[in-house]
Amino acid sequence: MVKRIIARFHDNVYSPETWAEAGGGPLPNAAVLVHVFDGWEDQGSSGEAWRAKGDMSCSLLYADVKPRRGPNLAIPIFSAWGSGTQGLIFRPGRATRIKCGNAEDSSQGHCAGTWCPSVPLMADPYDPTDPREHAAAGCHGSWKPSDFGVFLHRTTKWNQQVQVNSRHQLDYNEIIVDGDHWTSHLPDAVEAFFTSEDLGRKEPEIARTAHRQFLRAFNLNADDVPLLWLDRWNWETPFKVVD
Repeated sequence: MVKRIIARFHDNVYSPETWAEAGGGPLPNAAVLVHVFDGWEDQGSSGEAWRAKGDMSCSLLYADVKPRRGPNLAIPIFSAWGSGTQGLIFRPGRATRIKCGNAEDSSQGHCAGTWCPSVPLMADPYDPTDPREHAAAGCHGSWKPSDFGVFLHRTTKWNQQVQVNSRHQLDYNEIIVDGDHWTSHLPDAVEAFFTSEDLGRKEPEIARTAHRQFLRAFNLNADDVPLLWLDRWNWETPFKVVD
């Protein structure tokens, strides 16, 4: 399973064919879609962080966003104040429904009221260094899943041509996922859990605890749904199984 996840991390995320069927929401077998535990999950009284409802903020991780030159920067991903960078990885397919994408953290966790333009990848005029553009996406709206090839290509160009020089760190994207669909398709929606060196300031064991609860709730074992370690500085093999 870890090899499959790493293969998706290195896959071509810009191909229009990859996202052609994503208009209805199914997650394609490309990139690694993660949710970092941020306190907005539908945990209930038992603290089940792997359940959710409504719109949920996630991110797509992929290798091509790495700058071609300059210092080695970390894989861009959200870090929550309380839990740091810990969360779960979604399984590709119809068990996971994506609703839209935002080039940066929207601070609202929803799709914007307007859609970014559908433009052919090869004819996209976006220039991230042009001050007339609207930052990372070249628009103020959200991206439809079927347009994610252009969306991700633009955010890659923004990171490699602007962010690496001005801030020396990379921006993470925000992918809005249907939390009700996620919960109603458990356990199939969850492929793995992950933790990292960033454990936040309040809940250092949230990923391990959630992983144990998940396995117990669905009568699974760690071979079915493993707990992984995310090394944000390793662009070749960023995930490995936690011993």
